[in-house]
Amino acid sequence: RQTWDVESYPNGGIDTKRRVPSSLLAGMEDVAKRKCLLQYAPTQKLISDERNLVLDNISIGHLILALRWCRQHVNAKTGERSQLASNPLVRCLAERAASILGLEVSLHYELGTVRSTDHDVVRRVNAQILELFDEEVSRRLDLASLLSGEEPSMGLKAIVDEDVWNAVVAELQEGLTSGRQDDEAFLKQLEESSGGMYAAGWGGGAAKRRMSPFRGRLM
Repeated sequence: RQTWDVESYPNGGIDTKRRVPSSLLAGMEDVAKRKCLLQYAPTQKLISDERNLVLDNISIGHLILALRWCRQHVNAKTGERSQLASNPLVRCLAERAASILGLEVSLHYELGTVRSTDHDVVRRVNAQILELFDEEVSRRLDLASLLSGEEPSMGLKAIVDEDVWNAVVAELQEGLTSGRQDDEAFLKQLEESSGGMYAAGWGGGAAKRRMSPFRGRLM
């Protein structure tokens, strides 16, 4: 076959091009044969947990663990932060791991894996993704660091190319949206149980707590 009709979906619309020569196509994919390479499971609370160390059943939790390491490396106390952030090996690992994570998570949603997964597992995965890729959550964790006397941390975004970051966030959007809904419900419950002290602390600038309870929930 010499030509193809090609449909693309820019910005939510549909763009159709007729009789596109085969020589202009980089490749074709049989979407019916799509499958996930990594299990849909969160990283465990402790790095030493044997489920983090077993490589027989690699999950997206292992990618989350790698991205946490990248973020931790950038926030190391030795040397200049600007030098650490520009470390090509860390940047390369962060961008590759983030790209694979975005692809795998979007495929799990597309293939229906998430719908058949235990709700607690989905909630934990979403919370861990939110911790890495939601800027509002990152700012909240930074505030928790300030209150505990720590230096504010650099987020993962600081070492990932902007185009790569935007593409990954777009692929993670379903999980991020669900995670934000869980986050809002959790904060509302926390505010009600504390008689409004939590909201007054974070919103008013004179926080009443020394450490964010949200951080504990994510881990």
